[in-house]
Amino acid sequence: VAFGAFADSVDASYSTIVESRFTPASLHDLSINGSTLTDVDIEGLNAVQLSGRESTWRNVRIDGGRIASLNLAGANLGSVELRNLRLDYVNLAGAELADIHLIGCRIATLDLPDARVTRVRFDECTADEVDARRARIQHLDLRGLEVGRFVDASSLGGATLSERQVGLHAVDLARALGVDVRD
Repeated sequence: VAFGAFADSVDASYSTIVESRFTPASLHDLSINGSTLTDVDIEGLNAVQLSGRESTWRNVRIDGGRIASLNLAGANLGSVELRNLRLDYVNLAGAELADIHLIGCRIATLDLPDARVTRVRFDECTADEVDARRARIQHLDLRGLEVGRFVDASSLGGATLSERQVGLHAVDLARALGVDVRD
């Protein structure tokens, strides 16, 4: 199924969307809370808010656009690709993430508290702030993510950083280990 133009606000909560393609759309709110998306391709989405709390995504790709607030708290995401997106706020609190790839994304705030993160990779991405407090991390590759600040560096166990990133965040990483850092 191919979808084109949308109204200003779309509520598709608790729906099942399978083998579908969404072409460029600008809308205020897109609600897919509790929905299941399988084999979905979304291009050029511009939205003030996309809310997919407690949703399930399998083989989903979003390419291009801007989403001011992406709320996927408690979602279960597998084999998801986000490409060339501008994201002001991403809420993945309590989400389960596996086989996720972000490419060319510009993120202001990335919240991952209490998330389960497995095989997540960034390429050519930036984030002003990353909050991974209490996240359970396995194979989180941050080498392709330029991060301005980690809210809690002690939560990065299981993540991979480049030597350059370690140098940039050395003070925060040292403090997370209990090292008293002074001038």
